[in-house]
Amino acid sequence: MKRFLLVLLICMVATSSVLAQSVKEQWQADCERLEETWLLTDSVCREYIGCLYDQYGEKDELLCYYDTYTNLLAQCQLSERDDCIQVTAMSMIELVTVRNNPSMSPQTPSYTEIFNLYEDGKIEAALEEVSALETSIWHWDFPIFLTEGIFYTALDQPEAALEAYSTVIEARYDNPLAYYLRGQVYLTLGDTEHASRDFYNYNIYATPALWDLIPPPQLVFSMPEDMTAWRLYSVVYHFFGPGREVVKDLSLDPAIDVQIAFLDDGETALITNMPDEHHPFVLSRPIFLSRNESEEFTSSYTISVPADYGIILGGSSYISAFQPTPDPLDTKLIWLSIQDQIIIYEYDIGYESVEVRSYILESSTLADPRSAFVRPCPGLPISWLRIGDELSVSSNFGSPVYQGIDTDIEIIPPVFDFEEQLPPYLTVINGPLCGEEYVWWQVTIDGGQIGWIPEDYSLLPERVSSVLFDDQGLPTLDDLIELANN
Repeated sequence: MKRFLLVLLICMVATSSVLAQSVKEQWQADCERLEETWLLTDSVCREYIGCLYDQYGEKDELLCYYDTYTNLLAQCQLSERDDCIQVTAMSMIELVTVRNNPSMSPQTPSYTEIFNLYEDGKIEAALEEVSALETSIWHWDFPIFLTEGIFYTALDQPEAALEAYSTVIEARYDNPLAYYLRGQVYLTLGDTEHASRDFYNYNIYATPALWDLIPPPQLVFSMPEDMTAWRLYSVVYHFFGPGREVVKDLSLDPAIDVQIAFLDDGETALITNMPDEHHPFVLSRPIFLSRNESEEFTSSYTISVPADYGIILGGSSYISAFQPTPDPLDTKLIWLSIQDQIIIYEYDIGYESVEVRSYILESSTLADPRSAFVRPCPGLPISWLRIGDELSVSSNFGSPVYQGIDTDIEIIPPVFDFEEQLPPYLTVINGPLCGEEYVWWQVTIDGGQIGWIPEDYSLLPERVSSVLFDDQGLPTLDDLIELANN
């Protein structure tokens, strides 16, 4: 069975690689239909498409975009135009239409038509043509919304421009040009506070090459003097997906020092030094969380959590306009609760799955609240099993039963090896013993054979799983301490 699965996995990877190469070649071939302009050429298009595939896993689409944007912006600035930031952003529309829908109909407006309308001062007509592209491509592509914001700004419609730029930021929180252009609109409205925040984010997320061409504005947000020092303590990780639920103990992770302030008469929460694993240039980020009027959040898996403040952050890809779902796909959401305890919930939402990490915030002057856990094996994950617990291997795709601790010799295979018969039931009869990575427990198999299981949370009794996987809400730190200590 395992050998079959390994062969199947290798075949899937090989097939995926061939298909990816085929798509890459098709997209690069579609560059031939691109209307070359004084900025865009076939070679620029091919380099952009090549970046998307050749650097996959190291560079995401946004970084490929800015590699190309920066090169075109430098070329434009040689012409001494005073609107190169805007013109270069417009020119990128052509690349993303090649990227996302090579077979667009002839009725779809081209970049050349849009640019000519812009040059002739027919901004409303240019805006109408750009807006038509929203339904002509497969994804939410930010160059279109950036261009809409540029045209709304030229038409002296700042509120519409702010909405367009905000749409970009909702899809990708780390898009520097969207912050820069939105900040400029805030300045025209006299809102220097929000402008300074956007310029602060531009400084964080812009690449060094982009800084050289678009110098950071001098009006930059400075941290409030009344920020208070806190520590962020990770607690638990949950995965919810079709057919299975997974939990991991995060309470051994080191604490992170953060600072918190509430702005705009309590309508905005500012948290600094949040870890950022998505963006290669940023080790930590400040985030501005807006007030959540409903004071709670429920995902597609009905996992309800208290949520007084929140923000939607883009992930590794963009929100799909053609896959309706209660949650935005491939997106991170951060929720801050200030109700009973101060808690941060970090959601990563994928296709038919949700990952949630919960954190406790405590004043930096107080002790680590996770120290209340009683651990039978110091330095190893929390133990929730007890002698007498009855377990089913079918729970959460249970792991194998082993001959001894820290061994690979299996007595009972994982549940997916049981195809035509019910998996056995296990009863905990002895333990715990401390292994290299896990706490181990001795079990009987259907009341007869004896083996050992690691406490990796793939085998849980009902009294524990009912708390960890309660559809009505995630467990609190107090819930977890009570499970671990009783």
